[in-house]
Amino acid sequence: MKKLRKYLYLGLIFTLLMISGKSIEEANAQTAEPGHQQEFYEEITRLIVNMPAEEKEEEKWVNEQMTAYGAEAVQALSWMLTDPAVGSDLKARYALSSLANYTAGFGSEPDKQNFESALLAEIKKDRPIDVKDFLLEQLILTGSDRSVPVLEPLLVHERLYNNALKVLLTLNTPSAAEAVRNTLPAVDGEQKIALIKALGELEDKSSTEQLMEFAASDQWPIKRMSLNSLANIGETGSSRYFEEAIQGYEGFRESEVVSYYLHYANRLAVEGYSEESNRITEYFLQSDFAEHIKNSALQVRFHLYGEDISDELLETAQSSEALRAKSALAMINSLEESEVTEQIVDALKSAPESNKIYFIEALGERGDESAASALRSHTGDTNSEIRIAALYSLYQLEGEIDPGLVVTVLNDVDSDEGVQRVEELLLQLESENIVKAVASALPDASLKAKPVLIRVLTIRLADEYLDQVRNELDINNENVRIAAYEYLGSVGVEEDAGTLFDQMGENFSDEELSVLQDAFASVVNRSVSDADRNDLIGQYYSEGTTDQKKQLIQVVTRIEGVDNAGILRRGLNHENREIQFAAIQSLREWNSADALPLLIGSVPMTSGEEQLAVIGRYVQLVNDLDGTLNQKEQRLHELFNGTQSEDSKISALEQFEQADDLLALQAVGVYLTNRNENIRNAAYQTVSNLLLPHYKEESEGVDGTMAVLAVLNEDSREKIKSILSEKAELDSEDSDEDETDTEPKYGTLFNGINLEGWQIIGTPGTWGVEDGILFTDGDGSGWLSTENRYDNFVIELEYRVPEGGNSGLFLRSPREGNPAYEGLEIQILDDYADQYADLKPWQFTGSIYFEEAASKRVTKPAGEWQSLKVRAEGPEIQVTLNGELIVNTTLINYMNNVPNHPGLLKRSGFVGLQNHGDRVDFRNIKISEID
Repeated sequence: MKKLRKYLYLGLIFTLLMISGKSIEEANAQTAEPGHQQEFYEEITRLIVNMPAEEKEEEKWVNEQMTAYGAEAVQALSWMLTDPAVGSDLKARYALSSLANYTAGFGSEPDKQNFESALLAEIKKDRPIDVKDFLLEQLILTGSDRSVPVLEPLLVHERLYNNALKVLLTLNTPSAAEAVRNTLPAVDGEQKIALIKALGELEDKSSTEQLMEFAASDQWPIKRMSLNSLANIGETGSSRYFEEAIQGYEGFRESEVVSYYLHYANRLAVEGYSEESNRITEYFLQSDFAEHIKNSALQVRFHLYGEDISDELLETAQSSEALRAKSALAMINSLEESEVTEQIVDALKSAPESNKIYFIEALGERGDESAASALRSHTGDTNSEIRIAALYSLYQLEGEIDPGLVVTVLNDVDSDEGVQRVEELLLQLESENIVKAVASALPDASLKAKPVLIRVLTIRLADEYLDQVRNELDINNENVRIAAYEYLGSVGVEEDAGTLFDQMGENFSDEELSVLQDAFASVVNRSVSDADRNDLIGQYYSEGTTDQKKQLIQVVTRIEGVDNAGILRRGLNHENREIQFAAIQSLREWNSADALPLLIGSVPMTSGEEQLAVIGRYVQLVNDLDGTLNQKEQRLHELFNGTQSEDSKISALEQFEQADDLLALQAVGVYLTNRNENIRNAAYQTVSNLLLPHYKEESEGVDGTMAVLAVLNEDSREKIKSILSEKAELDSEDSDEDETDTEPKYGTLFNGINLEGWQIIGTPGTWGVEDGILFTDGDGSGWLSTENRYDNFVIELEYRVPEGGNSGLFLRSPREGNPAYEGLEIQILDDYADQYADLKPWQFTGSIYFEEAASKRVTKPAGEWQSLKVRAEGPEIQVTLNGELIVNTTLINYMNNVPNHPGLLKRSGFVGLQNHGDRVDFRNIKISEID
């Protein structure tokens, strides 16, 4: 019993050491401290040994026990933490993170206070920096104003300020803001910028004067962040700093300041400083700024004055470009006053031709039926686009319009977009007159209009207009003919089978022929009786031209109740090689036992790859058809016996491998004793290939489940065993070579010439090489993956993004799923683009996406080449951008995020570049091994 207790004790101590990474001396010293009894630490160790728990209930139970222990449990877990360079403390970190989440979500107020106090006590101790940083992260969920006195001194610490600041931002209290404000004079560089930004996020009005001083700085990073914070705070009196910056910069910096100034104006409006807010909007509206900037300024003015500036908005809609005109009308439409409709109608009368559409669309969206008369007056406008807009808006108001008006406008529309919009409108109409109006307009319609009109008749199954649509088959326009085929395929009668067959003789595109064949099969299946169908197809074949015979052969297997075998046999026996080939192609697509003898007959007519395809199709069809094993075997023998040449017979035996193992073995075993040596050898090779996966090197033969070989004589079995042994040895050598090949390959990843060594994942053709630059054209989506996997490495590259550009560098990613979450993504972005101003910190360049934010902003303007270097060694990740280290972290810190980000656990995978919809360039891509 004593010995058992000793082993249990040693086991617990070993587990504790594995969790904490500490030495035995440290463990003994710690357990000897008063108040930290050995038994208690053993109990905590036992509780967390299965963390992370597979079941949520188990994890909840562990947290309940921890909470009951109170501050001592937090102290014990904190003691188990260590610097990642010393050892693994993954379980303790996960347990403490889980306890923080549990306490924040389910704990009582006293539980939260106890947890917070325990964390603060540990943070005050002399602990490794990484440990303190981790403890600060847990405080984010449970901190209160009681934490502020402990956090404030940490704001000056270059490693701890970031998480201390996160806690204060989460608190968002006056005392938190005061702590940031008090520390600001004592820090410089990135810390100062981070604190300035925090004051803006805290909307600390008391820091306005300090921020104004920094806004006058000559240092762009400080000026930029100060202006950003002043905009967030929205305290009056800062305008001159924004305007001086706008005048002092150009390009992306000017654009960034403009966005801040507009945000500042909006904040002033919210805070009630209407006079200064209005002056700012006038500054933008009356100066030479881009249309989208003036539009934003107009939106601020509307926020200020609402309906009081409706006249101004209408004037803007009349005189501005599309963006601001539409925006102004949308603002007016948000007003509920009844007189607004009348105002828009009056403004429409004097609006220039280029802007009338915007007014008409606004009236339709407004939903006020009093505008119907005004809209109706524009349904006869000479401008077809205005007429379409008027008809569409009128339909929105009344739910129905004269279909004749809609049909008529089709002939005048030039743009594909306009045609599509009219078609959408026609398909929505429910009037009984729509079909008649469409049919009446069809003969004289334009080539753009005819397909639309025919499609409407098709969808309505308007079979009373067959003659009119048949006439359209003579039109020399593919789109019209395709629409007519689809119509006939839906409502055509037996007569139309002949009409469509006549069309088969024409030299059409593959797309048109496919639609034509589908329509023909549909008409025959629907309108011709079962008794007459076979005679009709036979008559068509006999009377058809060569081209018609080819088309008929291609479609015949889609027609029900027809002697397909008879038609295909006639095709195979035809003297014309093109007809023979068409018959062979149809045979390969026909899923019927009737195809089998014909496939055998077509083998001598083919050669090379074509012959292999025919034989392979025969074997696949036999394998998939119903029947007993013996019946299927007999059909495989029929294939072998039906082929004439030795080469064909050998090909048949090789293709037997495509059948199920037992069927293939049973069929090919017969030929192991064939008199022809070449056939015997082919049979032996096929059997060996089939048995190789089941072969056991240590046995005297093959797996006993392959009982079919029991009937073989000793010589046959020995020969097969010899072949298997050789194959296994070769496979082993190949496997060794493959393993060597799959070892991480290091060196230059991009040869500057082509995509050798890379594989496109996603939209094909979206990556290319020109002038030594690897680029994505931004079409589609997906990513470019290396062909090899990598584990511990340093990758270096240069990249160039356009304005607003977005991309990423994937690390250790699989090719399935989202590589940003199944692996890791290092973000690549135009950090200074307006649309990205409100992103989360971990979404900017150099950050580990979703996890670790870059410590500072060192990106260059869009359009410039930038250098990126990433070191990945186990869980340690370092990111250097343009020569500055901006991320230096361990993934262990984020293990609580694994359920949402499984890539945190990956230590090997593919490297990749992201296609995020923008043209992005890469060059000088290199990777090297970490010894």
